Amino acid sequence: MNHKIILLGLMLSTLFCARFRVENLSETVVFSSDIKEGSLSFPSQSGVVHGIPRTVGVSGDRIAISEPDNRQIRIFRGSKQETRIITKEKEKDKNDKEAEILSELGVKSVASEYLKVPGNIVAGGDDDFFVLNYYPNLSAGSGEQGGFYKILHFDLKGKFLRVIGRNGQPELPFENVLWMDLDTEKRLWVLYRYLDELFLDSYVDGKLYRGIKETECREQVFAGRVFDKTLIARCEFMYPFPKGDKILLIGRVDKNADDLSKSAGRVFQYRTFAARGFEGESKIIFANLNDPEDYPYLPRKENEIFIWQTLDYDRVKFAIYNLDGDLINNLQITRKGRFEHWRSTWYSMQSESFYSLRVGPDKFEVLRW
Repeated sequence: MNHKIILLGLMLSTLFCARFRVENLSETVVFSSDIKEGSLSFPSQSGVVHGIPRTVGVSGDRIAISEPDNRQIRIFRGSKQETRIITKEKEKDKNDKEAEILSELGVKSVASEYLKVPGNIVAGGDDDFFVLNYYPNLSAGSGEQGGFYKILHFDLKGKFLRVIGRNGQPELPFENVLWMDLDTEKRLWVLYRYLDELFLDSYVDGKLYRGIKETECREQVFAGRVFDKTLIARCEFMYPFPKGDKILLIGRVDKNADDLSKSAGRVFQYRTFAARGFEGESKIIFANLNDPEDYPYLPRKENEIFIWQTLDYDRVKFAIYNLDGDLINNLQITRKGRFEHWRSTWYSMQSESFYSLRVGPDKFEVLRW
């Protein structure tokens, strides 16, 4: 009898450990460069580097990095710079000797009407990359800064391929791009807001492939639910699964500020998660998640999602769930060194890897976990 109790205890212990184990991810430095004139260059104040994009393009041993303040893009192979993409202020004659010399030095120029303020970059799947490009604009007579976004497509040799605009129309801008990445089928996905509505679109060769908008998301996530005037229900995020065949829909419910003091504003209540193919109904993964600190939530594999949990200043845990809402694993990264040097961490669907930027006063590093 005793041995049965012991065996049962061991089995329960094994199940408990499997369910709540934590797998620590190790870091690999995939790129390192000094921050100095002639190499990467960013503004610095009191020893703190700023004006750094949140993501860079990692494709094999090539890295594409934008310098927003300098309005240029650098492409490295290993630690050696191969190409620099700059803004061409005016058209030059094709036989211009200066242009020939620049080309021989690995400098590519793009017309200033296209390359404005390059920012976040994601790597493509065909030796290419995509740049979120900001077009600043001064409101007439007000002096206030305003603007919009488009996405520029380059190959890894610096050749400018196309402009990608909203709905696949190059002339139509994105108002506010929240996220972009490529799926494993090499389709570009863009999550953005336009006229205060959320959209998730995918693009192939610059043309709109398919998309979903906020109203569809809300209908799927909150189907059959009735909310009184004290609650505000909205679609907060939409992300594709790696193959691009289904979407993770995230709805959020807040307490209406009308029933609270004006200083309190909206109060978070819960989130609802659902997975939906482009045909058929959605499947609820979590009906009521009530921790507002868990963020963000992204598909990881075809039948998995992860929830980002910041444990403290140097540790981040990614809780992995299946589409039935069962916890199946925990991944954790530990960010070593000074906290202020860690600038951003993101997930790439194509490589199924996490990346981070670590930037000190004179060093720029890209790490893969």
